[in-house]
Amino acid sequence: MPAIEHGAYRFNVATAGELPEIFRLRYQIYVTEFGFESRQDHPQGWETDPWDGNAIHFVCRHNHELIGTLRLVLNKAIGLPVQRAAALEIPASPPAAEISRLAIAPRFRKGKTGNDLVALGLFQQMYHESKRRHIAHWYFITEEWISKTLQNMGFKFTQIGAPVSYHGCRAPYSSHVSHIEERLAQAAPEVYGLMIAGL
Repeated sequence: MPAIEHGAYRFNVATAGELPEIFRLRYQIYVTEFGFESRQDHPQGWETDPWDGNAIHFVCRHNHELIGTLRLVLNKAIGLPVQRAAALEIPASPPAAEISRLAIAPRFRKGKTGNDLVALGLFQQMYHESKRRHIAHWYFITEEWISKTLQNMGFKFTQIGAPVSYHGCRAPYSSHVSHIEERLAQAAPEVYGLMIAGL
């Protein structure tokens, strides 16, 4: 799948050789910065879990430095993380996947750069891969403020369960990809234009 470029930012589906960099960035954020995971569970300095092998990983580089990542977990034999965390049943059809492990280096987050370009570029690459694989439904489990941030960007997800203790207090959300497309086209046409560019 071709890379997507926005100025000095380059987004692509990760190769196997990039996984160690991804896991180290996730460790810096999920273990060192926020303490969502314990150091004892990741002594090698990588943040990984059983779903990484069933996921498509996306990366953002700025002048060759890996500064952002996101994964899309495919609904295979072990299911999706949200199923275990929130005790949900995920139907076999339509094809579904879970958005997770968004990690952006601190100096490139919105408060530092004044824009959402890194997150949007990762979502754009994930959206393109979802269309290529005919994934029709997205799930994710997150904090309320992140859901509201995505909604403000035009990505409307519906809460589908009660909050649970999972790396803090988080709730499960979902949406049909087609509903996201419709809302973006109506409420955030500039973001929709970015998302579909290059399809």
